[in-house]
Amino acid sequence: MSNLMPNEQLLVDTDLHWIIFFWPVLISCGLLYFLFKPHSLLLLNYLVAAGIAYLLGDVLIRYISTHFTLTTARLIKKTGFLRTQSWEIGLQHIESVRLQQTLLGKMFGYGDVIVSGVGGDQILFALVDDPAIFQQKIFQAMEQKKA
Repeated sequence: MSNLMPNEQLLVDTDLHWIIFFWPVLISCGLLYFLFKPHSLLLLNYLVAAGIAYLLGDVLIRYISTHFTLTTARLIKKTGFLRTQSWEIGLQHIESVRLQQTLLGKMFGYGDVIVSGVGGDQILFALVDDPAIFQQKIFQAMEQKKA
């Protein structure tokens, strides 16, 4: 991460979990089956191919352009490729860190981490890879910041 403040160190830099590709790939496989089925509507083939490209392209861009970063001073969520959005919260302003994981999330190692700040602000870190470790690292960084 290139925009670290002086005396700030990178602790964790993680991305979305690969499970984000599951539904788009599954739907694309179904559309591919339809694409290679013999029929006379050529325009329909182009629409199906465009749908597949959109599904896979959208999820790939989202996967590549989403980053969750924990430093010694703050927690950062950055999303977007053409239009970038960034959410930051100082470690001293974090009030609670909540972990949500479904059964599939536990099996495949993904989940959501919800960080609540002073004043009621919340940042959702959705589909985090190894969310329990991410949550633990946040707590450790908060303790070190207090000390």
